[in-house]
Amino acid sequence: MSTLDTVRIQLPAQVTKAVLTTLPAAFRATGADVLLAALALAVNRWRGVDSPTLIRLEGHGRQEDLVPGADLSRTVGWFTSMYPARIDVSAVELNEVLTGGPAAGTAIKLVKEQVRQIPDKGMGYGLLRYLNPTTAPRLAEYAVPQIGFNYLGRISDTDVPEDLRASGWGPAPWSTELVPAPDPDLPALSALEVGCLATDTADGTRLQAAFVFPTGVLSRQRVDELAHLWAQVLHAMATHATHPDTGGLTPCDAPLVSVGQNEIEAWETRYGRLVDIWPQAPGQSGIQFQAAVADGSFDVYHMQFVLHLTGHVDPDRMRTAGQALLDRYPNLRAAFLTAADGDPLQVIPEHTPLPWRHLDLTNHTQHEQDTTLDQFLTQDRADRLDPTRPPLLRLGLLTYSPQQAKLVITAHHTIFDGWSSPLVFRDLIRLYTTTHHLTPVRSYGDGDDWSSPLVFRDLIQLYSATYDLAPVRSYGEYLAWLSTRDRKATAARWQAELAGF
Repeated sequence: MSTLDTVRIQLPAQVTKAVLTTLPAAFRATGADVLLAALALAVNRWRGVDSPTLIRLEGHGRQEDLVPGADLSRTVGWFTSMYPARIDVSAVELNEVLTGGPAAGTAIKLVKEQVRQIPDKGMGYGLLRYLNPTTAPRLAEYAVPQIGFNYLGRISDTDVPEDLRASGWGPAPWSTELVPAPDPDLPALSALEVGCLATDTADGTRLQAAFVFPTGVLSRQRVDELAHLWAQVLHAMATHATHPDTGGLTPCDAPLVSVGQNEIEAWETRYGRLVDIWPQAPGQSGIQFQAAVADGSFDVYHMQFVLHLTGHVDPDRMRTAGQALLDRYPNLRAAFLTAADGDPLQVIPEHTPLPWRHLDLTNHTQHEQDTTLDQFLTQDRADRLDPTRPPLLRLGLLTYSPQQAKLVITAHHTIFDGWSSPLVFRDLIRLYTTTHHLTPVRSYGDGDDWSSPLVFRDLIQLYSATYDLAPVRSYGEYLAWLSTRDRKATAARWQAELAGF
């Protein structure tokens, strides 16, 4: 152990924030995913070979869900688990990564998916490798990782409650050591140990890393090359984080459906950033099937509602309320598609503009107004909603007079039914009332400096207006529950119920 040496590096606060916060949020990944992707890319360039890298990963091992009834709330520390991971970024062009290009995102997506495919975060490997008499001999035949990687997270004085800090409590002086001093009687775990930790400094939170290696195996110069190449890749990934189109989903973000990365990226190109990919409920797929069978003829599921409104209706506020309704309910923004394997599914864009029309008929005669309304409704019914072009909802407002208007709500039955339509209309009116009390916002450069009272006023008004709107639960929760049902048993039950009908 006396032959161990260490190369240390530290990233700037701005780069640290990008790789541990911005990029994980954009890709629904973890900071460890980003760091591991950068390390795999750096190792490939360092070795001069584009091939998979076997890396030993570590976990805290506190997976209570693996043992029913387990409760670790009264235990302290880690139940450290170690397991090999085959990280393959050989298809990624490093030179493009180093420019901050899309290849940086591709690498993050690849590593994220590969890590998520490891069962139970590697908890079962030790049992299979050392304790199971059947699998232990077979696993012993495989290569042992020569590189170990561990991201320990973030340690900060602020993690300690103020009352305890006042009593002298705080992180121990040795707690920021990335790799604890090894036992001198034990051999090194691998040829290279990479430990990472984010700590607070005077310049902000910064990531530091230690590359620990036996000097008889690797030279300090070679390890220094790898460490600085890894830092270079992370700087490039931080640059990629500044691009507006950075991010995206991967197949593990859509656990209810079977889709490939190419499919997801094609949908993202078409619809923009996606927030979810769901299966279709049986009722939805049935409705879509029957609508498709109609093939251009009248679509019985094309719903049209006309609300007769009394009192002044502000068109801009009604349009804002309709957009807020779409923003509030992700399932109203769904595009209904067919996956490559033929299964029906729905993709949910992060944002979908509301189709909107307003006709001001205040200077028309009663006959002209009624004729225009009939023509509007006829044309609206003929303009069929395309299930692949969200949203399957649009609004039209016809202003008859300062105190009378007709609101036309057109939607496809796939996105809501008779039970939920009153809830949709209720929220639309409440959202209109919400925006009714808020005056349009002028540009920041147009006003004066006495803004604090205005901010507090709008905060209170927004709170009061949204107080009556209950929090929205995701439609995906229902679809997830539905996926746990036994479809064969359900079909048999209905067959028995309808026998002889």
